[in-house]
Amino acid sequence: MKKFKIAVPKEVITEGLNANVKARFLETVEKLRDQGIQIDEVSLPILSYALPIYYTLCPAEVSTNLARFDGIKFGLQGDTMGDDPAAGDGASSIVKYYEKIRSEGFGDEVKRRILLGTFVLSSANYE
Repeated sequence: MKKFKIAVPKEVITEGLNANVKARFLETVEKLRDQGIQIDEVSLPILSYALPIYYTLCPAEVSTNLARFDGIKFGLQGDTMGDDPAAGDGASSIVKYYEKIRSEGFGDEVKRRILLGTFVLSSANYE
């Protein structure tokens, strides 16, 4: 075990970290040190961007992955087009079907994430 080295980024022990999580983490580091493992503290300043990156990438992934849940092949399915789906133009009927399926099939938080992801992925916000 003495030939092992572990790098501990000092940015992971921050003020916002839950006290119990911090205590367990530091206990584990000490146990490893007691076993003869070399513990080096390193700096990874990019970790300060982890949360903003998460809040950008996660909704973008949600938006793209849940786009296929249209109630036809994937997702909630049902007869929500009314008694006569042929009534009116087809484009209007399918849009109403999508609206109904997605409003019933997704909760408020999922809808927020889909909208945020769609916003992030739009060409106007590319940069």
